[in-house]
Amino acid sequence: MKFLKEKGITLIALVVTIVILLILAGVSIAMLTGDNGILTQAQNAKNKTEEAKRNEKLDLLKQEDLINETLNGVEVEQVTDEKPGELEKEDENTLIINSIEDLVFFAYDVTNENNYSGKTVKLGTSLDFNSTKSYVEPLRTDYGKYGYNGELKKLLTTEEGFIPIGAGSDEVGTNSFSGTFDGQNNKIINLYINEKDETASKIGLFSVNYGSIENLNLVKLSLARYEEQGSLTGGLVGQNRTDAKINNCNVSGKININGVGTVAGITGHNMGLIENCSNLADIKIESKGKDLGDCYIGGIAGSVEGSIKKCLNKGNLDMILEGNLTKRTLIYAGGVGGLSGNLTEECYNLGNMNVDFNGNGEQTLEIQVGGVCGNLVTGKKILNCYNMGSVTANSNKEQLFVSGIVGKGLSGESTEIKNCYNIGSVNGNCSERKYIGGITSNLNAKITNCYYLNQDDFTNNGAEAGTVITEEEMKQDSFVELLNNGNEEEIWKKDAGINNGYPILMWQIK
Repeated sequence: MKFLKEKGITLIALVVTIVILLILAGVSIAMLTGDNGILTQAQNAKNKTEEAKRNEKLDLLKQEDLINETLNGVEVEQVTDEKPGELEKEDENTLIINSIEDLVFFAYDVTNENNYSGKTVKLGTSLDFNSTKSYVEPLRTDYGKYGYNGELKKLLTTEEGFIPIGAGSDEVGTNSFSGTFDGQNNKIINLYINEKDETASKIGLFSVNYGSIENLNLVKLSLARYEEQGSLTGGLVGQNRTDAKINNCNVSGKININGVGTVAGITGHNMGLIENCSNLADIKIESKGKDLGDCYIGGIAGSVEGSIKKCLNKGNLDMILEGNLTKRTLIYAGGVGGLSGNLTEECYNLGNMNVDFNGNGEQTLEIQVGGVCGNLVTGKKILNCYNMGSVTANSNKEQLFVSGIVGKGLSGESTEIKNCYNIGSVNGNCSERKYIGGITSNLNAKITNCYYLNQDDFTNNGAEAGTVITEEEMKQDSFVELLNNGNEEEIWKKDAGINNGYPILMWQIK
């Protein structure tokens, strides 16, 4: 009996102990996980610390914005975008980009085969990649599927930068922009592209354009890439396809290329129409210690199969090539187009051009540099254009064609340079066979009503292409009348105080 009593007491004590332990465990769990628990408090502290760090980062970014605005002036307003990463609909066929998040999504969407055919995409406001005002959330880290694994603003302004619209575009337009992009005269500022992929063939804000891009200003562009032969690079578009249009677009900043390829401020390769556009970006191609091949550089387009009208270049073009010639090589450089096809009219160049070549090997080389275009293709025309920039080329190889308007014009009566003038200096040196002219360096093209200021370096038949007149004669009313000869409407006008007394094109004051 005594044993049973003791056993009962032991069981009661065990139960009491278990109950007490459960109570204590419950209290401990509550202390750890409850609203005021240790773990909850620790998580809250961690969240607050992260939020404080985030707010500190935002404050620093805003201070940078304030400094930049003070130094450079206010360029953009704070964006308002309730659904960043989703284009706002103006109507069924019109969409609006309101933030950098929207622009990133748009680039990704085109790359993934939404070509926006039949749609109009508008830039609703000016955007600055370096300003927090252009982001809804500059520190966001949830854009990995768009190719940005980390803080969005940091990735867009450093490392590889912006991934072009339609990156990896093919030749049939399934993942190339095919709609209408209307910048509404807004700006995209501080666009940064640092392309390290050697296989990327077409690079720019847009990789390829099958549609229409208009009323857009790229300001303070910074574009750098390693470029191979056959690759196309433009500040605005890598390649502008047949029937595609670029109208009223402007680019400023810098484009730097390591390698050889086809490069320009507006588009690397133009197969369509470029009109009312300007390039103010300085462009540099530099290739050292590599195999060298064909290379094209232009202010508006590197190579041209389409047309360029009413465009201007103020950017300086610089090409420095050193290496091995493994095949016959052609170098083309022009203030408007490197290799010009179809029609170039009512364009002018103010930028300075320089080509320096130092190559090894027995293969032949031909360098063609002109104030408006390097080479004019058979049957094509340069009409009503002028050059004021210096044109210089030097080579340790043969042969060199350097001129104020067209480096070399190919044969044929239908190949024509008409109603043009040049006042830029033209200089060239090479190992043998150099041809230097005020208008063009050879007479294969038909030269009609073209004029230039004389200089001693003009050689061979290049000196005979066009008519030598003085600076004083060029600034007379009678010279404007001469340039307008043969035009159906008045294209040239006496200077209105913007061209140091030399004639200007009518559209320059409209």
